[in-house]
Amino acid sequence: LTDLATLENDTFISFSVNLVSDMVGNEIESISLNVSQMAFEVYPDEFRPILRGFDLDLTAETLTLTFNETVNVDTFDETQVTLFEDRFSDFYTLTNVSINHQNDPILVLHLVRYDLDIIKEKFYLAVDNDSTLISITNLTVQDMNYNFVEPVQQEDQLMVTVFTRDMINPSLDFFYVDLDASTLTLFFDETVNADSLDARNITLVNAYENFTAMFSLTGGTTISSNG
Repeated sequence: LTDLATLENDTFISFSVNLVSDMVGNEIESISLNVSQMAFEVYPDEFRPILRGFDLDLTAETLTLTFNETVNVDTFDETQVTLFEDRFSDFYTLTNVSINHQNDPILVLHLVRYDLDIIKEKFYLAVDNDSTLISITNLTVQDMNYNFVEPVQQEDQLMVTVFTRDMINPSLDFFYVDLDASTLTLFFDETVNADSLDARNITLVNAYENFTAMFSLTGGTTISSNG
C-alpha cells in the first residue's frame, strides 16, 4: 500500500475492547473505524530494499528475484539487470520482460525470446550454477515508499540459488529453399548449436501427406553461426 502509514494524516488506528485490559481487568475504551485516532508521529520507511537471491529457470523461461521486503512492481526496470559469469567475463543485460503487476517481495520475470536466444547462444553464460551470477543497479526497482534498491555489484558475487537448465527440445518454425543459391534455411524456435547439425537427417517431400516424391539429403555444410 502506497497511501497508508506514510505521514500522520494517512495513519489512523481503530480497535475493539478486546485489545487489552488494565491491571484489574477493565477493558480498554474501543475506537471505531469512523472515529479512528490519528498517529501522533510517523517515521516512514527509509531503508533500501535488498535483493536476497534469485532463481533462473530456462525451461520455464523465468527469472525470479527475491527481495527482503515488498517492492513496487510498477517501478521495475529490467534493463538494469545483468546476468554474468566470471571465468570468461561473459554477460548479458536484459532488454524486456513480462511481469505480473502484483507488488510482492518476490518478482517472477518472464523472459522474452530475444533475450533467451542470446543467453542460450553464449557458451559460458548461464549453463550451470557457477556460471550464473547477477548484478543490478539502484534504479532496478523501488520499495513501496519509493526507496531505491540497494545495488548489487559484480564483485558482490551473488550466485543463482536454483538453476534449471533448458529441458525443452527445439522445434522448426519454418524453412525456405533457394535452388539458385543451393541453400536450405531453417528457422527454429530457439537458439540451436550449428555444429550439431547433420543435414543427412533431412528429407524433402512433395506434399504434406500422401506424398509421391521424396529426397533425403546426403550432406551439406553449415554457413550459419549458432542461432
